[in-house]
Amino acid sequence: MSSPPASEIIQTLATAVNASLQPQSPRGSTQCPLLYTRVQDHCIAFFSLAKVPWAEARHFCKSIHGDLIQFKDVTMYYNVLQYMKEAGFTTDYWLGGRFDMDVSAWIWVQDDTPMTLGSPFWAQTYNKTCVPRSLPQSDPFLSPPDALPGAPCYFYTQAPHNRAQGWCAAITWEHFYYMSDLECQEGYSPLCYYTNADD
Repeated sequence: MSSPPASEIIQTLATAVNASLQPQSPRGSTQCPLLYTRVQDHCIAFFSLAKVPWAEARHFCKSIHGDLIQFKDVTMYYNVLQYMKEAGFTTDYWLGGRFDMDVSAWIWVQDDTPMTLGSPFWAQTYNKTCVPRSLPQSDPFLSPPDALPGAPCYFYTQAPHNRAQGWCAAITWEHFYYMSDLECQEGYSPLCYYTNADD
């Protein structure tokens, strides 16, 4: 017995979400459509079955009236991660951020706003080569200047560390659900949030 094609699965899920939408619900209703779970003030859909490239993950979220999640503030990020911890999730998820070559920056794609880089959102990643501590006031995307004599050698840098097209944001079990910069063609699950909700 063969599996149905991906387009048929997406259409079935979109139909299920459409059937559960309640446009007549009063503003501020705590109810989320089918496939979505209320996490504080947002409706979030956690999928663990599909491992797809970033563009397909975003297409899937849009087909169920959402988009890949974007974390504009640390409170929302913390609430989602706390929910995932309590639920015992171990899935790796795509987020709605990517490196945009047109503006040469990491952006949230739903509204083209800049992503906050650094702590407390982004993970540390291991490098095989030594990364000397750069001198103060240097551009973190440029090659670090020569370290002072006797300076320590570091093998960890904070993501995102690549400045190139084709890199997208994800949260992974390996990095304790801090954000990582990964190649967009890798396969992870979509983490969707409902964009039509009154939140």
